[in-house]
This record gives sequence, structure tokens and C-alpha cells, in this order.
Amino acid sequence: MPQNAVAFANNDVVTIAWSVEPRPAACMGFAIYRIDHKGKETVLPSVAVFKGFTRKPGQTQKDFPVQKFYWKDVYARLIAETTKNTKFRYRIEPLQGKPGHLVPMALAHMITNEVEITPRVSPVSTRISTAGSSPRSASRAR
Repeated sequence: MPQNAVAFANNDVVTIAWSVEPRPAACMGFAIYRIDHKGKETVLPSVAVFKGFTRKPGQTQKDFPVQKFYWKDVYARLIAETTKNTKFRYRIEPLQGKPGHLVPMALAHMITNEVEITPRVSPVSTRISTAGSSPRSASRAR
């Protein structure tokens, strides 16, 4: 079963995307774990619940997993500013079972590349972002 995972970062958020072909029939969703520079894993918070459940503070994606193939870690910048750790990887774990009783699937989990959340812009990014601009198009954008 082919699997793939990738992460992209800017100065504010990390976007994680993955694919599993074919989608496992018993899969109820995916729990995403942020991995810091020391290898510590933290499961990301959940913002949605299954039908019939109530959203509660502190719930995680182990209980209410992501049911799509991408996610944005909107807390990455806050974690980076608080811990001074700006580099992260992510582990994506498929879950099965019934709502309220989910367990990891026997499938291998996926790990993304390492990304850095930073306000610095690389020279390559600068060249790409200004390559198609001209003084005239820049003045129209204002």
C-alpha cells in the first residue's frame, strides 16, 4: 500500500499533506503528532467531533481524528515562540474502530520531512516571488 507524507512551513503555520492508496476501508481518520527537535511527540488538538459527541477542551486527534488528507498546524508558531524550537516533523497515524474507542491501524504510520517555521526568507523564495513582478504590476497590487 503506497503511502506518502509531506510538510510545508512559512512564518505562521505548517501544512501537512499525505496520501494512502487505496484508502483503508476501516480507516476512521488520522491522528497527527508534532515531533520536536528532541523527538518528543505531541498529538495535535482536535477541532471537530463525531456526530452525537460534544466538543470539549483538551480533546485530541487520537479521539477525534482528521478525516481528510491534509491539515494545518496553526499552533506551530506559538510552540516555536514558546520553546525556541522552530523545527518540526509530523507523524500521521491511521485509526480504526468506533467513535470513542479508536485504535491505531496495523498500517505503517507516515513521517513527514522536517520543516522550520521562521520569518526568514530563503534567497530561492525571494527570487521566485519577485520573478514575475514588474514595477507596473507592483503598483497595481497596491
